[in-house]
Amino acid sequence: MASAGLTAIACGRSNVLYTGDAYGSGHIGSGGSGAVHTGGTGANGVGGSGGSGAKGGSVNTGGSFATGGSVAVGGASGSSGSSGMSPVAGASGGPFACAGVEATCDAFQDFPVSTMISWGSGAFTGGITTFGSVMRDSDETGVHVVGTVDGYGSGFVFWFTRCSDLSAYTGALMTLSGTASPEGYITFQPLTNSDYPWQPRPQDGKGACTSSDPSNPWTDCVAPSVEFAVTGSPLAVSWSAISGGAPVKWDDLASPRELVGLQWLFPFNGTAYSVDLRLDELYLLSAESPVSCVSAAGGMGGMGGIGGIGGMAGSGGAGTAGQAGGEQGGVGNEGGMSGEAGVGTAGSPDAGFGGI
Repeated sequence: MASAGLTAIACGRSNVLYTGDAYGSGHIGSGGSGAVHTGGTGANGVGGSGGSGAKGGSVNTGGSFATGGSVAVGGASGSSGSSGMSPVAGASGGPFACAGVEATCDAFQDFPVSTMISWGSGAFTGGITTFGSVMRDSDETGVHVVGTVDGYGSGFVFWFTRCSDLSAYTGALMTLSGTASPEGYITFQPLTNSDYPWQPRPQDGKGACTSSDPSNPWTDCVAPSVEFAVTGSPLAVSWSAISGGAPVKWDDLASPRELVGLQWLFPFNGTAYSVDLRLDELYLLSAESPVSCVSAAGGMGGMGGIGGIGGMAGSGGAGTAGQAGGEQGGVGNEGGMSGEAGVGTAGSPDAGFGGI
C-alpha cells in the first residue's frame, strides 16, 4: 500500500492545547552504580573513577568493574575497567543526541497489546502504548482505544526503542475509524528528538529538549503536529503537512531524521467526551515494497505520550494522484481537513485514498 511522490498541503487547526504525561521506561543500558567512563590501570587496580588505596585500594565512587581484576586489601593489581554505556551511564542525564537508527520496516499489519518492545526488524524496534485516560482492548488486529477524555494529554503512541531516521519515507498512511472527539478530529504528531523532553526519564536516553520546569516540561518541549478528521478511509499524511514544534520547528526534510515515535493525541476543549477509536493500518510511505514490522518479543518498557501545546492553522489540500496497474484509482473520501476529496492512489480502480 506504500506509494511514492506524495504531494501535500499542510493543514491543521489552531489552538490545540494539550499536555502529556511522564512516559514509561524505555530501552536503556546502565553504566553501573556510578558514572563509569573508563577504567584506570595501575598497581592498585583502580577502576573507573574509584579511589585508590595503599594495598589494592577500596573503590570509593567508581562503578562496578566489567573486566577489572579483583580489588581487595593486599590483592593483585586489577586490569583496566571497561567504559560505562554511553550516553546514559549510571545517573548521568541529557540532553541526548539522536542515535539515527535507520528504519528497516515500514508496514504495521498486526498490533500486539503488550506495552513492551513488541514490533520491529533488526535495530528498528518499538512498542505501542496508550496514555492519559484511555486504554486498549485485547484486539491485536488493530489498535482499538476506548475511554473518556477528561483532560489534556490522552492518546496512543508507536514509540521507537532508539531515536530513528525515517527520512527515506515521505509520510505515513493510516486508516482511523470511530469516535475521536465531538468535532471528529484527532491530532497526529511525529515526535522529534529535538522537541522531546529528556528530564522526566533520562534513563531512556532520548530527547534533546531541556525544560525550565522539569516537572512540567510540555510548555517548553512541544511536539510538531497536524490535525485531521477521522473518516474511516485511508489517509496519507505527508511530512510536508506537519508544522509547529518547539524549541525546534518541524522541517519536512531534516525532522524525519530524528524521530522517537509517532503519536495520536485526542484534543480537549474543557468538556469531557467518550472515545471509541480504531487504527486498522499504518504504513510508512516510500517507493519501495513494504516490509512488515513483525512482532518482536522483548523485555524493555515503553514510553507514554509526550503532550505539549500544538496545532497550527492551515488549509485543506487535495489528495495525491496515483495509478495502479495502469488504471486510475477511485476518488478518496477525505482530501485534507477542509479541502476537496483527494484523487485515489495505488490500489484497485475503486480504492483510492485521500491525503494531506
